[in-house]
Amino acid sequence: MNLIFGHISRPQAVGLLCAAAAVACGLVYLHAAGAPSRLVTVNAVAFVLALAVFPLASALLRRCRDREWAISTPTGAALLATAFLGSSADGASRWVVVGPLALQPSLILLPMLLVMYARRPTAATLAGVLLAAAGMALQPDRAMAGMMATALGILLASNGDRWTALAFAASTAAFALALVQPETLPASPFVDGILFSAYGVHPLIGVLLWLGGLSLAAPAISAAVQGAGDKAVWTVFGASWLAILAAAALGNYPTPLVGYGGSAILGYLLSLSVAGAVARQATAVDRASAQRGEEQPPKPFAERTLAAC
Repeated sequence: MNLIFGHISRPQAVGLLCAAAAVACGLVYLHAAGAPSRLVTVNAVAFVLALAVFPLASALLRRCRDREWAISTPTGAALLATAFLGSSADGASRWVVVGPLALQPSLILLPMLLVMYARRPTAATLAGVLLAAAGMALQPDRAMAGMMATALGILLASNGDRWTALAFAASTAAFALALVQPETLPASPFVDGILFSAYGVHPLIGVLLWLGGLSLAAPAISAAVQGAGDKAVWTVFGASWLAILAAAALGNYPTPLVGYGGSAILGYLLSLSVAGAVARQATAVDRASAQRGEEQPPKPFAERTLAAC
């Protein structure tokens, strides 16, 4: 295990602990709420699989160093393809059926895509974000389109580059298009609306779910305090997962990690792994520039943004 996880950063270590705690809170809730044992098993197995994927994602990104477009563009294309080829329900096409499970690709891939874009906002990585925005509008998915607009809006407020302005405009348009389309999906038991309904199971269970959900942003706070890696990466990571949690509180959308569903569990650890990898790349570039006596480029996020976190 040390060979696999021996090089994780402090924010990543915090994220792994918070993910384990959030999943554990979710398992307690599912058991206390009388959920079928199959749901408990799915969440537990998803967490184990996510731990296995964790080091593989970092390794893949290292092999694609300075070529993030090779991952971001196919990722955006996959999210757009889901709108046309995915499984549909009540007018929404957000899922891919794998055996007995229905996975939501946007929860698995979109936070990772935004983290990668935050590291290197270029025309090449922008292509993946634009494809993903189109996918969120067409699926349609208000929650994930709103998450995109929130994360990219924070990034734009801090660095103001032209690519991020275009990405923010596209995500805002996607959110607006998703909002004007009817939302008829009913709440799924043990998935949607549980941040409030859990209090009916037991008040302490409700508190546990909120604590578990809010802890998902802890790696961003740890990175801000430590001053580790690329601050833009960790801020976008934290903003993305808090926005997903907010959507779950406001509407019938999946509650990440503390509710039933393996997609968010896989997506959280995948984006956590990629965030640490790209932040280490940024740190390595800064150190190399300092050793050569080069002037380091300005950070894309202002310190005031991190202080607000």
